[in-house]
Amino acid sequence: MQASRRLSSSIPQLIVKARLGDREALNELLRYYEPYLRRVARSNMGPTLRKAHETADILQEVLLTAAARFEKFQGIDEDELLTWLRTLVARKAVDMARYLSRSRRSPGGDAQLESLDAVSERGAYPEIAADQTSPSQGAARRELQLKLAEALEKLPDDEADVIWMRHIEEMSFEAIGRRLGMGRNAVRALWVRALKHLREHLPDLL
Repeated sequence: MQASRRLSSSIPQLIVKARLGDREALNELLRYYEPYLRRVARSNMGPTLRKAHETADILQEVLLTAAARFEKFQGIDEDELLTWLRTLVARKAVDMARYLSRSRRSPGGDAQLESLDAVSERGAYPEIAADQTSPSQGAARRELQLKLAEALEKLPDDEADVIWMRHIEEMSFEAIGRRLGMGRNAVRALWVRALKHLREHLPDLL
């Protein structure tokens, strides 16, 4: 389901309402960020975890966790909310990878390492870049991420993955290859094809 770009209230207002127990406001927030969280979830999944679980598995668990814990969320703006939600995604991916590793009787095996590496291999991500940009630049970056996440819903998952990892997470082709289980040249070819398809939908985005 794609997020609507129109919200009934501002993000800070919805956060306050949701934290006070307004389920409608909470559901509106989570629906709004669902495409974004789907991309973040997929970027936290290595090849082994992808074979064992659908992205929807992680996304559903994260949405349920966010709903259950939202009253304890202390942030007041979108940047803090996205940081919190990304943290929930990363932790859920690690938990699922560890469970998969234990179920295969290989503690510390590839499944766990893939998920942990996915968190540490990222380049400049919003919470890091925020220290180097003005508030207006940070807001523009967040808006670009949300807009791109929506646009990527129209592409095949592998193409969407490589665009997100390359342009938002600023990962190298080698690092992307490790996430997707592909060689560098194959990743680059996929990226070129994905850019072409994305520009057909949003020619001014990238």
